[in-house]
Amino acid sequence: MRVAWIWKALTVVSLAGCSPTYNWREVRPEGAPLRAMLPCKPDRAERALPLLGPQAAAVPVWMLSCTADGHSFALAAARLPDGVPAARVLRDWRLAAWASLRQAPAEALAGASDAAPPGWSQGGRVPAGATLAQHWQGPGVDVEGHALRAEFMLAARERWLVQLAVYGPGLGPESRATLFEGLGFD
Repeated sequence: MRVAWIWKALTVVSLAGCSPTYNWREVRPEGAPLRAMLPCKPDRAERALPLLGPQAAAVPVWMLSCTADGHSFALAAARLPDGVPAARVLRDWRLAAWASLRQAPAEALAGASDAAPPGWSQGGRVPAGATLAQHWQGPGVDVEGHALRAEFMLAARERWLVQLAVYGPGLGPESRATLFEGLGFD
């Protein structure tokens, strides 16, 4: 299932390590018209992922990730081919995020439901310049089976998609504001 493949690749990159203290810096995925703030020096990776389904060509996804203070931070960006509706891809990306956190109901992964998993809520933040955006937070389980808090923002502008996420015990209000308010399109 394409949803599971997408998120497994993003989860692996988000677990890469870096400095244990917050040292906020602006980062920009290569070639993408967007910027974000991360609290640590990120590792960079690029993967071709089946964002458009198993029968379509894979889409390059640029990823930046790091860990600090018990949290994993990840930024991923992709440019869709012409004519692909960003809303559909963002929906699949959201379902993949929930699945990676062991939070997606089976009926959602099968396309039968768009309902949020129990304990998840949608926020109201929209990145500067975004035409579509979703901001979600709730409980999850990491790859080792430990409970965690997760928060992610999915956004689009024209053919560009982005996901900004944090996984861990839960950020304080100032750090959350710096992280999510720092995301924007140029």
